[in-house]
Amino acid sequence: MRWRALALAGSFAVLMFATVLTSCRSQPLGAMEGGLCIFRKPTFAFIFADTRPDLNETTNSISLQATPGETEPVSFGVLPQRRIENATVQVSDFKGPEGAVIPASAVDARVTQVWQQRAPRGKDFETITVPEALLKDDSLDFLDPRWTETNLPSCPPDAPVRTDFAPDQAKQVFLIITVPPDAAPGDYVAQVRVGDPAQPASVELKLTVLPFKLRGPGYKICMFYNDNIGAEVPLSLYRARLAYMRSMGINGLRLKANRQTLDQEIREIKAAGFEGPIMLLDTNAYFGPQGLEDMAFYVDTLKGAGYDPYIYGVDEPNVPGIEPRKPHSLNGQIAVFSRIKQVGGLATTALSVITDRILTDQYHQVLDFAQYSLHTDPDLGFKSYVQSLDTNPTRRRHPLEGYYFTTAFENPRRNRLLGGFYLPNSRMQAVTFWTLYSYHQKGVPRIFDDFALPDGNKKRWMTVFPSREGCIPTLQSEALREGVDDLRYLNTFLEMAQEKGEEMAPAAVDGLRRQVMSEVARYRDYGSTKPEDRTASQFTDAQFDQSRRVVVQAILKLQALSPGG
Repeated sequence: MRWRALALAGSFAVLMFATVLTSCRSQPLGAMEGGLCIFRKPTFAFIFADTRPDLNETTNSISLQATPGETEPVSFGVLPQRRIENATVQVSDFKGPEGAVIPASAVDARVTQVWQQRAPRGKDFETITVPEALLKDDSLDFLDPRWTETNLPSCPPDAPVRTDFAPDQAKQVFLIITVPPDAAPGDYVAQVRVGDPAQPASVELKLTVLPFKLRGPGYKICMFYNDNIGAEVPLSLYRARLAYMRSMGINGLRLKANRQTLDQEIREIKAAGFEGPIMLLDTNAYFGPQGLEDMAFYVDTLKGAGYDPYIYGVDEPNVPGIEPRKPHSLNGQIAVFSRIKQVGGLATTALSVITDRILTDQYHQVLDFAQYSLHTDPDLGFKSYVQSLDTNPTRRRHPLEGYYFTTAFENPRRNRLLGGFYLPNSRMQAVTFWTLYSYHQKGVPRIFDDFALPDGNKKRWMTVFPSREGCIPTLQSEALREGVDDLRYLNTFLEMAQEKGEEMAPAAVDGLRRQVMSEVARYRDYGSTKPEDRTASQFTDAQFDQSRRVVVQAILKLQALSPGG
């Protein structure tokens, strides 16, 4: 009997496994419209060709919520039963309350491309296959040798989606919805038609527009950005990339300073709405009399535009005892700090807490903006420093402090955590993302191809992919957007709670504030940043979404309080 029971149990397990693999085929015909199975996984889940939905994931309806003016992504998987060439993704207008309409142009539909590249770090930079770029046409080959700094691929944001579906090969459709700023609150419905235009599958897209607008993130959100206006980056392209970063909630930049183009770039940055800090890096200005003159020019230009004059020193100067002109030289940073102060600038750079202590304690050089490495290694000291601030916030060492991290790792959940709810838990005032994109070594053909780099142990760092029209988004960049929006939701609640507390007794909002901050406090530990890149593995996408809902519900309850309604 025991063996028979085990055999029956084994047969049942095999049957259930087979049912999961073929769940789409077991659904009612409505779920197989157009020869496609539509399924919903978390927005930033990796969907590969062999991905299969769980039993409860097949659907023909997808819901999301957003505020007026907010950009919110959502995705779904498509599993075809038959080959469909020249498949499309078409979205109708949203129909809302009392005849309100959100136009179809509010939805940027894309497909996720799966391709090979080097792993971020780790043993031998091994090859990995990863879903990454969000394209209009996923036949675009990033490994094509044609692509150079002056010959970028084209991906117009208003182009229609075009892709091919192969039998039993899953793909991910990504929808980036930008709610008009004047959209009326309420429930809206649109239809998404996917597949063969003559016989598409239909997905109902339900959008709830919330009855409030988001405020700023309440923190300095910065990006390392390396373009200069010129032949390679004409003005229209520069503006497009600035607009993309602003749409992500980025309000500060670190630039590579170019004296010939700086006046125009700062004007464009100001017009695009960047609040600062704006930080200027020019390694040629570190030494020599002309460099000192250039630094003075940078300081005057920033001040003239109303920005604090931050000069970025030696990058990651964590290596003592080497020649000052070498990269990462601590001796170089010691020399550069004095030059920055000589011309009236504010000093900033990215470094470890341990290096910062050497600069401040031994050389009395206090940075105006310290940007700390997030590494967990005990000798770098960031976690210990955060713990000391938990005990005594007055121990802060600098006027402005933040952390920085690499946003091009293929880990969207990591980006949402570190670009979002981890920041208020860190007691830092800023975060800096590295980097929008980097060719790592310019002048090497095949600018997106990790395997074309001559030394064989490098990676092209792409949070977005540069194109002729601006930026091609990725799972990484959209997850960053979500993280910054998590901060915007939180700050909207905190500012509204402060205002309500001034209108009424503070006790009326204290309970809501405790509830929200208790929810956000779960994101205190960012986990490991080792080469295996396990950061944020302790959190699920569902947890992030639930935390967002907790904050939204608290905001709605604040609005319902009287007086002020």
